[in-house]
Amino acid sequence: MYSNQYARDGYCVATGLLTAPECDQLKAEAVAVMRAHAPAKATVFVGAAVVSPLFRRLADDPRIVGILRHIMPDGVADRKSTRLDSSHTVISYAVF
Repeated sequence: MYSNQYARDGYCVATGLLTAPECDQLKAEAVAVMRAHAPAKATVFVGAAVVSPLFRRLADDPRIVGILRHIMPDGVADRKSTRLDSSHTVISYAVF
C-alpha cells in the first residue's frame, strides 16, 4: 500500500500511525525545539532528531522504520551511519 502511494506521489500518508497523546507530545516538543534552536522567524527546523531525544526516538520508532524500509530500503539501511543522518533522512513528520 505505502509503496504504491510513494511511487505514485513521492510521499505516503500513514493514517493512525501515532496515537493522539503521542501527537500532542510531539507538537509540544516541536514548539520547544523551535524556540530553543531555530532562528526567531523560522517556520522549519531541520535536525530535530539531533537536538531532541523525543524526535530521535521517533526516528527510530519501528512503526516508522518499518514503513521506510518498505518504501526506501536503501535509504533506511544507511540512515544511522552517522549522527547527523537522522536530520537528513528522506522523511517529513507532519503532526496535526
